Amino acid sequence: MGKTISCSVLLTLISCFSLQFATALDTITPSKSIKDPESIISQSGVFRLGFFSFANSSNHDGKLVVLNGKAEILWSSNVTNLVPNATTAQLLNSGNLVLNNGEDGGSSLWESFQDPSNAFIETM
Repeated sequence: MGKTISCSVLLTLISCFSLQFATALDTITPSKSIKDPESIISQSGVFRLGFFSFANSSNHDGKLVVLNGKAEILWSSNVTNLVPNATTAQLLNSGNLVLNNGEDGGSSLWESFQDPSNAFIETM
């Protein structure tokens, strides 16, 4: 009986520990970044946003930049300037990528659904 309880407790602890690593990341923050070939996944698991590099590309500066239709920078990760900020990028269950001012979901700086012609969703 004692061995059965010990095995059950051990299995439960391992499961809980594994769950921490299996939980999908849906938000990029200054302290939780991703890189090629990693991705973020909406909480529902329906949408995934990832980074990739072309095989013959030499442009690997590590920056994430959001441009408007006039090629003006709306937001940039600005990796050369190490000024701390709390801007986050979150992939919502709707497929909308939202840039927020602050890790607590502060005011929205930009949303991919603001201009749907620039966001491709497979079911649209």
